[in-house]
Amino acid sequence: MITIAAVAELSRNNCLTICAILVPMNLLLTIVLWVMVIIPRRKMEVLLLAVIANICSLALISHVASWWIVGIFLPASLVLLILAAICLGLNFTSLWFGRQIRYLELIRP
Repeated sequence: MITIAAVAELSRNNCLTICAILVPMNLLLTIVLWVMVIIPRRKMEVLLLAVIANICSLALISHVASWWIVGIFLPASLVLLILAAICLGLNFTSLWFGRQIRYLELIRP
């Protein structure tokens, strides 16, 4: 049976691999999401990418939290948390910003 403790232990045991995957994925997905917002794309494509990017950001936050729960506070974990929080904020902002751009395109003469 999978428990939260087992998942947290797996996260801590495979820290290098998880960070090597999630950090570039977070950055890449956030950049691609903003490009898709600026270059008008279908709303469903943007929403799907935003959901995937938010899941990656939340996974990175969960990974950092698994270290903090056991009492290990490193500067690297703080940097990862800040990176994930910025990406999460940008991802949510892109959804709002995309709506505003579409609204402005509708009222443009």
